[in-house]
Amino acid sequence: MNVYEAKIYRTVNKALLSGIDAALNDRQRPGKPRMISDEARAYIIKTACTKPIELGLSYELWTNRLLTRYIRENAPEEYNISGISNGTVSKILKKSNIKPYKITYYEEKTDPDFDVKGREILHVYKDINIYKRNNDNNNELYAFLSYDEKPGIQATGNIYNDKPPDKNHSNIARNHDYIRHGTLSLLAGIDLVTGHIIYSIEDKHKSIEFIKCLDNVDKYYPDDYKIKIILDNNSIHKSKETQEYLNKKPGRFKFVFTPVHAN
Repeated sequence: MNVYEAKIYRTVNKALLSGIDAALNDRQRPGKPRMISDEARAYIIKTACTKPIELGLSYELWTNRLLTRYIRENAPEEYNISGISNGTVSKILKKSNIKPYKITYYEEKTDPDFDVKGREILHVYKDINIYKRNNDNNNELYAFLSYDEKPGIQATGNIYNDKPPDKNHSNIARNHDYIRHGTLSLLAGIDLVTGHIIYSIEDKHKSIEFIKCLDNVDKYYPDDYKIKIILDNNSIHKSKETQEYLNKKPGRFKFVFTPVHAN
């Protein structure tokens, strides 16, 4: 338990004097009176939540030392914090869970049809559940696919042979150097009912490769199936060439696009 002997004796003695509850739970103590006012704390937090560059400084993010120095030099005199320490500033920020030295990324909602597209995708998954429950009683036959591409996959190979484990090394040893064989693109759709994957590996990632993948999907499913595909807003999915292909197969495909930047 990583407890010192003195603490054990102290706890036992406290239990004998005041009972087990008193020994295991510390009583409330008045503690050291607060030296920093609520107004001063609010000033510290507000400053931490303001980017340094907005205050005329040259750096983008605060470090604890920079923030403390700025507060010491610029806080109003009535707050009486011109001698505040790095540790005190750190504790005040920690209590409010503020970390002005860190950046987390988010995605701005830029698609005006975000909610509409989101609901449409949810409806597709609801349709899948209904379709699976009805099984052989469906009036129309559907295939539901989720599709995406992974372009620019590096094809690499070893320059030197791997070395097997030996008495000095327990692992297979591989040299850091490698040779590049260019890049490849993976285009794939997964059937959301059966889990079957239809894919192609291509040298490029343009409309012609996407149409080739659509053609593979078309050949895989019987002619009486309607095919719903969830996919993102890549330009090749809406290109003139893609539209010409779809026009040759009226009613066969339905594209359900994700909201912009939401895939």
